[in-house]
Amino acid sequence: MSKLKNVKTGFSKLFKNVKKRFQKVNKSRKTKKDARARKKAEYLATLPKGRVKRFLYRLHPKRVIKYWFSRQGAIMALKLTGIGIASMGLLIFSLFAYYRKDLPTNFSDLQACVQGQTTEYYDSTGKTLLWASKGNVECTPVSLKNVSKYLVDAVVATEDKDFYTHGGFKSSSVLRAAVANFTGGGRTQGGSTITQQYVKNAILKNTEKVYSRKIKELILSIELERSFTKDEILNAYLNVASFGSVYDGIEAASRGYFDKSASELTLDEAALLTAAIPSPTYYWSNPDVHVERQHYVLKLMREQNKITQEEYEQALEVDTLAKVITDRDQFEGIIAPHFVLEVEKRLIAEYGEEVRKLGFKVYTTLDLDAQALAQKSVDAAIPMLESRGMDNAAAVAVDVETGKVIAHVGSRDFRYPEFGQTNTVTTPRDPGSAFKIFDYSSVIENTTDWGAGSTFYDYRTTFAPGYTPKNYDGGHRGPVSMRYAFGQSLNIPAIKAMYIAGIEKTHDIAYKAGLRSGVNCGGYCGLASAIGSGVELRLDEMANSYATFGRLGNYQPLTYIDKIYDSNDQLISEWTPGPGEDVINPETAYIINNILSDPSVRFTQGFNISGVKMAIKTGTTDNFKNNTVFGYTKKVAFGAWMGHHDVTRSFNESYTTAIKTTMIQAFMKDFNSKLPEEQRNDWEKPEGVKYVRIDRTSGYQSDSGQADLFPSWYVPKRQDKSQTAEIDVVTGLRATECTPDRARQVVNGGNLLAELPESDPNYSAWMKPIIAALGPVVGGEIPKDEDDLHNCDDIRPSISFVSSPASCDGSCVITVKVTKGTHPLDTVNLKVDGQIIPGGSKNVTSNGNVDFYYTVAVDGNKRVTAEVVDSALYDASIDTNINFSISEPVLFDPIGNGVSFTGGPGPTYEVTVNWSKESSNLSIQFSGDCSGNVTLPSAGTSSSFNSSGKVNIGSEGNYCSANLYDDGILVDQDNSIYIPAT
Repeated sequence: MSKLKNVKTGFSKLFKNVKKRFQKVNKSRKTKKDARARKKAEYLATLPKGRVKRFLYRLHPKRVIKYWFSRQGAIMALKLTGIGIASMGLLIFSLFAYYRKDLPTNFSDLQACVQGQTTEYYDSTGKTLLWASKGNVECTPVSLKNVSKYLVDAVVATEDKDFYTHGGFKSSSVLRAAVANFTGGGRTQGGSTITQQYVKNAILKNTEKVYSRKIKELILSIELERSFTKDEILNAYLNVASFGSVYDGIEAASRGYFDKSASELTLDEAALLTAAIPSPTYYWSNPDVHVERQHYVLKLMREQNKITQEEYEQALEVDTLAKVITDRDQFEGIIAPHFVLEVEKRLIAEYGEEVRKLGFKVYTTLDLDAQALAQKSVDAAIPMLESRGMDNAAAVAVDVETGKVIAHVGSRDFRYPEFGQTNTVTTPRDPGSAFKIFDYSSVIENTTDWGAGSTFYDYRTTFAPGYTPKNYDGGHRGPVSMRYAFGQSLNIPAIKAMYIAGIEKTHDIAYKAGLRSGVNCGGYCGLASAIGSGVELRLDEMANSYATFGRLGNYQPLTYIDKIYDSNDQLISEWTPGPGEDVINPETAYIINNILSDPSVRFTQGFNISGVKMAIKTGTTDNFKNNTVFGYTKKVAFGAWMGHHDVTRSFNESYTTAIKTTMIQAFMKDFNSKLPEEQRNDWEKPEGVKYVRIDRTSGYQSDSGQADLFPSWYVPKRQDKSQTAEIDVVTGLRATECTPDRARQVVNGGNLLAELPESDPNYSAWMKPIIAALGPVVGGEIPKDEDDLHNCDDIRPSISFVSSPASCDGSCVITVKVTKGTHPLDTVNLKVDGQIIPGGSKNVTSNGNVDFYYTVAVDGNKRVTAEVVDSALYDASIDTNINFSISEPVLFDPIGNGVSFTGGPGPTYEVTVNWSKESSNLSIQFSGDCSGNVTLPSAGTSSSFNSSGKVNIGSEGNYCSANLYDDGILVDQDNSIYIPAT
């Protein structure tokens, strides 16, 4: 009992001690808690009242820093860090679990050749197979030990230099890609290792460009790295990577491109194959860029010490592309090859380089009947082109209602040696005058002063220092309507139209209408772009731009694809017509269509097709190297290009008109013949378009002028003749007492509606040639300043006869001497009975003798006047009398061919010449495509003479002009002589 009592006593004491201890600890805690509460209360007492004021008070930088370096701040930082780590871990775990559930679970084997399925391309009906792009894909598995070390090192150095050290992904690359993807406007960026690339190509095998795919890649890459060695993963990657063409894997590529096994690849060959990996189609299609990247691969290998400096330099010297086997036909049986490959290029841009293996069924927009007509158009042009030294043509057709490309012929023949596979429809080329449709639509759209009947003054105009362009024939038409200027494709009015509307506004209209690749001028787009000079544009985009006008200003995106089905026949993409985008006012578009479909102003009638309202615009660059033609109706827009394949040769515009006509007729006549009448007739005139009568010379509204189309926003102007002034036509300023008579003209204010306001810096430059040409009927705004060019002390030029025969039988030479005065010389004229003789006006720049050759056209004693005019319009003249007699002219044989050729082949030919009339100083000179001259002996009527030796006059197929001269005077022409093949 005593022991039990002792135990109870012990427990009692222990309990009391524990209780006292607990009470003491609890009291200590309470004391500390109370101290903290007091301290917190004291701290809160120092703060402003109110939560908002207290929050703002705490945001003071000094207080924020003090807080985070205090004990409280440190505790808070630890709490937040812990919460962040836990949240991040939970997020990563959740993402891993979410995406992992749908991914493959068995990694017992690394796939070697993932051949996928054939991607097939069909016409618009879905019934005709155009091409099966994968078809004969080759893939030959190979072990890593049988792959050239150069190739292995090149791939690792270029694609993933840290491959052997990372765990399947690189944190820096993932972070960089994430930042780029979040800041790049929705465009994802890769950060892929070799492991990730293998996962994407061999396991996921999809092309979705979303973040989920990158997460899946990351998950599977980590698991692969845990399951296989680095060499096993690299080996698998090299067996599935696409190296271009039909080759999957390095062994198939090595044998296909170099006819050797992968183990035998040299350094330069390994670098070239590695260079193609990121984008095989792009690099094999662009040899220069491919070689540039090959050198980049070699540079990386050298920097990473995988090759020596000597190996690096030796590899750079090798022309590896010359080793590549190129005679394999991967396009056997393909229909409309240029079209199909353009479709494939667009799919690659959307789905990636592996598109050939995805098993897609692609329904394109190709109309086989339209394609046959486009090919017929190109075929018809080739013989005509070859006869003029050219060798290529291309054509494209766009459905106006939808923007679908229904025909596309990129060259004369896809299999033609050297350039057949070059697609000229998608290769930017200079459109020439075809660009003018944007100039005139822009000036109508962006001003209130212009319509089809507005007057342009087509005179020699300097638009900027060193830029005084010419029309295609070198001539000027004076006051012309926009309709006539556009129809005749005059350059000066088109450039003026762009200037008035604004260069940027004009290019903006071109872009909106369909040039969505941009108006590329090589860095600078000046006024010369108004006539297509220096501008490079795609033929298909130009055709769709014209189609926009055919839709009365509504833009529809250019499309090559209708539908895409995946390998399970599930529809994954379908083109659906939308409302489009109204980019040009319908009134503007209608006026442009009306002008271009008006045969009365078109320079050739050959484009007309009975029963079809068709607008036409041709284009030829100022160097005659690119030639285009566009025709469109309410249903179809057709565009064609013709020239030399490398744009190194040029030919005269007049020789291409027949070819353009042939190409347009070959397509448009048959195509439109099958259409209902409502698709072949005229566009419906918008309600606002109105007719206004305009006086052609003055440009003002006139009751008796020619009526033409104007938009509803056009504001007509009437003449104001209330002011009169005498001006100096040289300076355009008010005349003074020192202004010479020749330079004086009386003008009425407002007699002419100037193209520019007087405040424009180019006003005087534009007005000067107008005033000089039209004389006293002209007057823009009355100038305020006086003539500051002429001085009363100026010295006039002088002129005298050096040689003037008393009589002239048939032809003679008259020589005068001119001397400048104060101002530079400008012109010397020779007149007979007050009329300037043919060739009797010559520009002169210095003192000296001037010869005039005159073929007598009048009988009897006539007054001959010679006059000189300087740049300030000071003049001087002198008269004499000469007794003239008309004699029988020298002519080429009027019965037979005046000139014929034998010998050859070129460039030298023997020339046979027949001419009439005996003469002692005959010569024949060649021009056009030929050069050279022949001096003929004196001979009787219809004599024949074979030139001694051979003359270098041109090559077979050239067109020449043969001109007959007597004593240096042109007496007869024999144009368009054709040198035959011999």
